[in-house]
Amino acid sequence: MSFRTYIYLMALGTLMAWVGWGIVVLNVNPKESGLLGFGMFFLTLLMGLLGFITLVELLIRLYALKRHEVVIREVKVSFRHAVWLSLISILSLIFSSQGWLSWWILIVFIVVAGILEYVSLIIQYSRRG
Repeated sequence: MSFRTYIYLMALGTLMAWVGWGIVVLNVNPKESGLLGFGMFFLTLLMGLLGFITLVELLIRLYALKRHEVVIREVKVSFRHAVWLSLISILSLIFSSQGWLSWWILIVFIVVAGILEYVSLIIQYSRRG
């Protein structure tokens, strides 16, 4: 798959996720839908955030930072960062909706994501030799 095709497919998937999220927000009553409604809300929001953050970070890495040597490496890093940021966002929203979110829980989320990113970097650099 070419880089241009990847960008188009990721943008299309992200757009579909945001449209799905909008449909859920406009048409689902959280008091009547129960767990399925909340699940669809957070799942579509997660997919929308994941695609949006990936595309924005990838464009920043390629054009603002001018890293054009190995594009697939930049795609992997952008996607990995988007996963961590999206998960932190969604977990924070879920915890907040249940009344469980406090500043120290948010710090724990960020520290765990930082540790996982550090482990990912160690694995990535050990594979390069």
